[in-house]
Amino acid sequence: MKRIALFISVLVILSLSVTFFYHKTQKSDINYYSGRRYFEKGAYGKAVFFYENALAADPGRIDALVDLAYICQWTGDTKRAIGLLQKALAIREDDSLKTALARSYAWEGEYKQAINIYNELDRAADSPGIKKELAQVYIWNRQFDKARDILTQLTEEYPADREVKLLLAKALQYSGNPREAAGIYEGLLKEREEGE
Repeated sequence: MKRIALFISVLVILSLSVTFFYHKTQKSDINYYSGRRYFEKGAYGKAVFFYENALAADPGRIDALVDLAYICQWTGDTKRAIGLLQKALAIREDDSLKTALARSYAWEGEYKQAINIYNELDRAADSPGIKKELAQVYIWNRQFDKARDILTQLTEEYPADREVKLLLAKALQYSGNPREAAGIYEGLLKEREEGE
């Protein structure tokens, strides 16, 4: 008889636990997908409300953390974006999240942190996109020589990339080489005229 009572007690506790967990997961799902609909429509204020509710139900819900971080980036709340991206990265290592974190640090003016992340990403992937973003941060941080070195290398590897040429011209101009910069600007204008 005692075994039956123990078995029934365990069964009741188990069913209550499963019901609680299911309710919590369901609440998180409902809020996340409601937030996602608003996110996709660009109604970020409403999306934030639902994402925060999804995270209240499930603080480790990475898709809600990431979407909320992007909203924060796009609406100028970069400090909050940094915190959310750090939480997301603690759950899952991901290069796109690291890139978003580096951008947030750069937009917040925390160039040293941004540069460290970009350098880590560059060593791992050797991506021209990452190199361009790193060069831009070097320009913002007034490290023009480092930006120029990266951009000169990219110009040799990708001679048709106008964005790289423009960044190189900026680095040259801001570092006190206006003649070299003017030559690049003129070349870009000629390319544009010939392309029209």
